[in-house]
Amino acid sequence: MIKLAKFFKVTEEIYGDQVLDDVVGKLDNKSAEAIASMLDKEKDAILTCIMNCESPIEMMLALAMKDALVKDSGRSLGADVIDIENQHEIVIGEFRCRADFVIPVYFSKYGFGKHYVIECDGHEFHERTKEQVTKDNQRRRGLTRAGYVVINFSGSEVYKDAYGCAREIKNIIVEQTKELIKQHEG
Repeated sequence: MIKLAKFFKVTEEIYGDQVLDDVVGKLDNKSAEAIASMLDKEKDAILTCIMNCESPIEMMLALAMKDALVKDSGRSLGADVIDIENQHEIVIGEFRCRADFVIPVYFSKYGFGKHYVIECDGHEFHERTKEQVTKDNQRRRGLTRAGYVVINFSGSEVYKDAYGCAREIKNIIVEQTKELIKQHEG
């Protein structure tokens, strides 16, 4: 019941006493335990999603992408989003880098897929010097040569609207999915 007490506390803080009274009035012990269990599972999913993220903007974008892409992938993408892999090491021959996120998208109906690299470029780590700009551009070209689709967001964009960034990623994947399927069938 401690878990449920946390739920009630958060509900009361966000929505006030009346909403909390309405919620509590509808619960019996069995449903209260089920809700507490569901909240625990959601908490575990959130922690797993952000575990390896290295910055707050990565955490924000990871949660938004999980919600926009993974939960809804089969219906709107026409593809299987395998998972969102954060801090993913990419090694192809001499080329080596670590991506903030890699999203493998697989079209099981057609037997092929595509990988998307999502980068959150915080001001303090990117484009500070000419050398850093050169390094970032070389990295982007290496990923492109390896067949990855690279999508970059500034930290400001993520802070302003992480869910908007996630929707943009989803839209890019949907557009490319339609094009790939069209090419495959045509």
